[in-house]
Amino acid sequence: MAHSFMVGPDGAFGIGARRWTPLHAGIDGGAESLAPAAHARRWATTVTRVTRKAVDALEFGDFGPVLEAQGVTDF
Repeated sequence: MAHSFMVGPDGAFGIGARRWTPLHAGIDGGAESLAPAAHARRWATTVTRVTRKAVDALEFGDFGPVLEAQGVTDF
């Protein structure tokens, strides 16, 4: 399906396809969501995608919280 990232009339960042789907309250959240993948593609020698049951086996105990920009579903 063809789509593009867009900024809506209210400043929300989202996906424009057959219908507008806002993902983040602003462009900061949009850039923040794309930055990790862009960084990995640019600098990592290997990128591994983990899906389904393998995700449950990951341990994140050594990681701390990261401040984030406001997403559309954040309360």
